[in-house]
Amino acid sequence: MLMQKPRRFHVILAVAILLIIIAGVIVVNWYTNQNRYGPGPVDMEVTLDKPFYLPNENVTISIYVKNPQDWPVPQPSYQWYRIEKDGIGYGGYGLHIDFASDKISTFPPHTKTLYTTIGWNQKTGLVSNRTLVEPGNYTLTVTLTGYGYDVDSGNITIQIRPPP
Repeated sequence: MLMQKPRRFHVILAVAILLIIIAGVIVVNWYTNQNRYGPGPVDMEVTLDKPFYLPNENVTISIYVKNPQDWPVPQPSYQWYRIEKDGIGYGGYGLHIDFASDKISTFPPHTKTLYTTIGWNQKTGLVSNRTLVEPGNYTLTVTLTGYGYDVDSGNITIQIRPPP
């Protein structure tokens, strides 16, 4: 009978240690999965809400990101937009995006995600002297840079027809 007490103690101790190890593995696995992501590249698709525009119509541009990877890819930390016609730049602007250090937004694997929608009122120039562009074909280039990729770009032609 004296042997049963130490044996019972060892069994309880072994079970307690095993439960602590399992709980530790679960906590570590949960914590490390919170910010799991890998490098890009991603594919970009730029679309318009209409096939052509008349002067003064607002141009609505949608930017989709396709992640062909088997892992999440971080969203960009910088966006650059440029409009040109016949190789001449009519305007551009960049936007820095700061993420909280403990959470980086990602594009899920094997998905197509609407990243953003922007509007263009067909005006270019400095803030104090913005002018309406002439009818013609303009090229919008969108460039995204991020934590997992260097540069990914997409572009689309915006056709502005003369008034009827």
